[in-house]
Parts: sequence; structure tokens; C-alpha cells
Amino acid sequence: QETSLKALDNEDKYMPDTNFKGWMYTIMRNIFINNNRRIVREQTFVDQTDNLYHLNLPQNSGFANAEGSYDLKELHRIVNSLPRDYKVPFSMHVSGFKYREIA
Repeated sequence: QETSLKALDNEDKYMPDTNFKGWMYTIMRNIFINNNRRIVREQTFVDQTDNLYHLNLPQNSGFANAEGSYDLKELHRIVNSLPRDYKVPFSMHVSGFKYREIA
């Protein structure tokens, strides 16, 4: 709908002997890009406190509730069921080891 409205608003900019489908696609693509930029801009948090207090707060990990605990238990069960050749490198990666250290 938004693409159609933009096309109608800008119909004077359409060249009659050009590809109409391509023109509409370009309008649609530009709307998509602009909407994504707007969403990213709205979700960006700027901490304006002197000591960056808000940035230093611990983030919610999702494991604080009962469902999160169940997910964590399930994750441990799955990792423990991995063959040793996969479990050790995975555990080292999660622990913060670099690729070269794991290799």
C-alpha cells in the first residue's frame, strides 16, 4: 500500500517509456531501507549520564525466570550429549577461548 501511495504521489517523476515494474520495485526497496533505518535509529540507546551508568547495568539474560531455567537445563543436557570431539571445543568457545587456542 505504501508503495502504491508513493508511486501515485510521484507519478510525475515516472518516465513513460521506462520499466514500470522496475520503478515500482525501486520505490518498494527504498521504503524498506528507510523503514529499517528508522527502526535501528529508534532502538539505539544513547546513555547521557556522566558515568555511563545505564550502559554498565547488567543486561537481562533471559534465564532469570522459570522458563529460562528450563531452557538452560535443556541446553546443558544437549551439550553433555555431544561427542567429546565436539563438546570440548564448544565448551572452550563458550568459556572465551580464542579460535587458535581451541585449535
